[in-house]
Amino acid sequence: MSDSVNFQHWILWNSYTKDPTVGPDPGMTLLGLSTNNPDGVEPLPDAIAANEKFTQSLFIPVSGTSRIRFRVINGASLSMYKFFIDSLPLHIIELDQTNTVPYNVSSFVINVAQRVSFYIDLSELDPIYS
Repeated sequence: MSDSVNFQHWILWNSYTKDPTVGPDPGMTLLGLSTNNPDGVEPLPDAIAANEKFTQSLFIPVSGTSRIRFRVINGASLSMYKFFIDSLPLHIIELDQTNTVPYNVSSFVINVAQRVSFYIDLSELDPIYS
């Protein structure tokens, strides 16, 4: 597979909780480890970090490539994520470091500690987006 891929990109998903005691511009913290949580109760996450950037959408600039391999890791402790790329099929090639017979999906759900490798082929992109 690596011979036919022009570019590879790692994505690490993580979940965080905003700490409401810090102020109006709180930044992010792992509230479960905060001194403001003396009982150590695991909070429900309300923020997503992709490669250490807090975002609802992830943009990866590419140029001059046709096939891009993504290796996605869910590093969150409590959150599952649905992953998709608008208008492109995802060609799944590996699950938890085990090669699979390649198959196509429009999206997938990744659970805690799971790893998924897939590639996209930009030649399959609808011309309306190029």
